[in-house]
Amino acid sequence: MRQFHEQEGNRPRPRSSHLLPDLKGDNLLMTSIQDAPTAPMTETTWWQRPFRMLQTNLREIDAGMDVEQVLDDIEEHGANAWLVNGGGILSFYPSDLEFQTRNPFLAERPSGDFVGDALAAARARGVRVLARMDFSKVSVAIGRRHPDWLFVSSEGKNQVYNGLLSVCPSGAYYQEKAFEVLEEFAGRYPVDGFFFNWMSFNELDYDYHYWGACHCEACVVAFDAFSDGVSLPSSTDDPAYLLWREFTAAQLNDLTSRFRSQISSLLPAAALVLGDKADIMFHEANSKVGRDFWPHATGQAVSLSKSHRPAVPVLVNSAVFLDMPYRYAAIGDDHYAMYFAQAISRGAIPSTYTMGTPQAAPFPNLEAGGSVTRFQRDNEPVYDGLVQDSSTLLVRRGGSRTASWWADDGDLEFRGCYEALQRAHIPFDMTSAQDISETLTAAGAERYRVVVLADVGTLSEGAVATLDEWVTSGGHLIATGSSGFADANVQLETSPAVAQVAIYESPAQLKNMYVAEATPGRGDGYERISPIFGEYRFATYRASAVQSGTVLAQVPFGPPEQCYGSNETEYPGVATLESGTGSHTVFPWTVGTTARILGTPLTPGLLTDLVTRFGGSGGWGATDLPSSVEVVIGRNRDESIVHLLNFSGLQRNTIGVPITIRDAKIIVPGRVVNARSLRSGQHLEVERHHENSAILLPPIGLFDVVVITPALA
Repeated sequence: MRQFHEQEGNRPRPRSSHLLPDLKGDNLLMTSIQDAPTAPMTETTWWQRPFRMLQTNLREIDAGMDVEQVLDDIEEHGANAWLVNGGGILSFYPSDLEFQTRNPFLAERPSGDFVGDALAAARARGVRVLARMDFSKVSVAIGRRHPDWLFVSSEGKNQVYNGLLSVCPSGAYYQEKAFEVLEEFAGRYPVDGFFFNWMSFNELDYDYHYWGACHCEACVVAFDAFSDGVSLPSSTDDPAYLLWREFTAAQLNDLTSRFRSQISSLLPAAALVLGDKADIMFHEANSKVGRDFWPHATGQAVSLSKSHRPAVPVLVNSAVFLDMPYRYAAIGDDHYAMYFAQAISRGAIPSTYTMGTPQAAPFPNLEAGGSVTRFQRDNEPVYDGLVQDSSTLLVRRGGSRTASWWADDGDLEFRGCYEALQRAHIPFDMTSAQDISETLTAAGAERYRVVVLADVGTLSEGAVATLDEWVTSGGHLIATGSSGFADANVQLETSPAVAQVAIYESPAQLKNMYVAEATPGRGDGYERISPIFGEYRFATYRASAVQSGTVLAQVPFGPPEQCYGSNETEYPGVATLESGTGSHTVFPWTVGTTARILGTPLTPGLLTDLVTRFGGSGGWGATDLPSSVEVVIGRNRDESIVHLLNFSGLQRNTIGVPITIRDAKIIVPGRVVNARSLRSGQHLEVERHHENSAILLPPIGLFDVVVITPALA
């Protein structure tokens, strides 16, 4: 048991693995980009309306392509926007800048200008064009002429990959020359937007080799000024590494702001697609080799972004291939289509990401993605104005884009809580601990009935103030594990806990420990027993707190002849305190981690029963759908938009053909005037049951969308 003392720090140091950048497919977006200005809302902000994109991530040999054929493929796919290579590593136009490398295959075009030909042909069809720029690397020839632009490791080495040299955002290439490229490009091609690929400090390369912090001269000078003389870190264990990440965030934030300003001045109607704070937020859906497969990653990413910035579009660029080392191995049709279904279910922009052109590098799963792309196109009025509309908010630790790139250990509790809610058909939105204040403010005081903090750790002062006020105003807060604890201190005034005494966090300490609920009328038995896995925090509680469940400490677990006894403790499984018109409930243990790792059937109900009791299902009702179906609730004006995502085809590392679900229904409160299935095109039968309406569903394959028109009050 680890005891807590006053001399210990007020805030535990985060694990270094969670501070590393998130390497996803071909796009590296730093996890800590802060607020950057976005274009003002005008009639030119075309990206505020639904659109559909196809990215041809071009090889240099593709510069001679038949642009009319590719546009035929794009339109047949259901897309109306094309993301094409522009400049940076390789210029797909005849750049006159000495620090740009012209694609030698431009010579195959009569015009010598791929971008110009593509833009002219797309304009004739009404297809929008966005330019992909990648300033992360330069040729060896350019790098030798400008060594001060390059990434330098702590050992003094440059980062070389496939004959290209990585550059540093602190250096003059990003700080000056990239703006000259944009000025030249925008002056020739009035594109509709820009996407910046791999804008990072290159701590990782394509092989996931970790290079560490950049030690180029520009970084040495800039970090010295930023840190007031602290030396650059040499590893993630260096005490200065956290400060380095703050520095890189500030540098990238400044670049994002300046790029946004320049684009606005050069092409006022062009959007910037980048990280969390650009005109369009970006997420890449992929199936990275070596990463724990999380089938809900796409819907999660969209909700994390949309919850705290609901007015900002999210573009989900779905990779047809398995992973970067396997760029020509297609994932399965249903797996690929589910990326798109998850994206549109929460109002994101679907985007198809393929290598080369659809004809030159065909992927059999393109049609599966195209079927959902065309579905969104054909039902655009439903998605134009679609917003999330759940009454429960699930909160994960860190920021909206924080994740480790090789494992999910930082997300175990969040994912366990996610699965518990999903399988109980409790619709929910998601946000991060960093964004909780902004999310609750954007949603309005009465939007969320229940907020679940999934082992989020120490909260910021702003989050503490926001949550305390929200609880006293009628919200119901459920905090699991470390949420709201700063070492031994309890942060929230509404918490039923007073102080933390100790913590069990090793498997040896927790082995054969349980949370048990007593059975009424049975003094010697328990109604529901759940093991404890992950951690348990021993605490003292307010006298007015209602405690339920009892922690059973270790008793013998072998040999079987001696496996008996119930070592009850004074510590609860759950504690709740009413505050104002709301309440604050503490699970002093990681209920989600236990459910996810051990798979015990009774554990998830300890959480979902409370969420339901506190009104977390909101205006939703119930369903007899199997637990493999995820229910996503949205709203468009006065209609409810219910997406039903069928994960019955889920396998170990992919999603296969789902089982068709038949003879199911959903039950919603009140009277329904009309219900229709967008997938089948049917108007659905509605039965009246007292104060509720039962909607009879058609057979459901991979997904369906039910549009419900309620009776006006």
